[in-house]
Amino acid sequence: MRLLKPSISIVSTAPARRKNGKPGRKTKFTPELSRRILRLISKGIPVSHATRACGITFQSFRNFQQAYPDFEDKCRNALSAGIRRRVEIVEKCCRSQDEGLRLRAAQWWLTHIPGAAEYFSETRKIELSGELDGRVAVLVWPHHAPKDITNESNDSITRAP
Repeated sequence: MRLLKPSISIVSTAPARRKNGKPGRKTKFTPELSRRILRLISKGIPVSHATRACGITFQSFRNFQQAYPDFEDKCRNALSAGIRRRVEIVEKCCRSQDEGLRLRAAQWWLTHIPGAAEYFSETRKIELSGELDGRVAVLVWPHHAPKDITNESNDSITRAP
């Protein structure tokens, strides 16, 4: 049987230091990473997917934006460029000779562009209230109140604002 010699290891309680003397871990943020993220975002890739493709978390991305204001500005510009590219594609489809393509592009426009999406989106939210006097209230959002609403509490007609 072989006896092992006891070994002593010294663990430092001081924070880790980089070569430049600053505490903590070296940042992953590099000019190359910045270019890769900005390139993907400007192509219209959602930020969460662009960060994942570049090997960082969304939280790290947000931390980089806070630490580097210039990077945050470039991200906003890239996001605008990506949106512009996608809208140009939809607009081109709206001018197509193919009627089916034009209709589909128009439908996409109405359901995704702010200002129109609230009225034409296919997304619905349904809320159910608890039972009250044997009745259940069902609300479907988005909804548009008609000009005349019946107030069931006193059966009178009131005008919606």
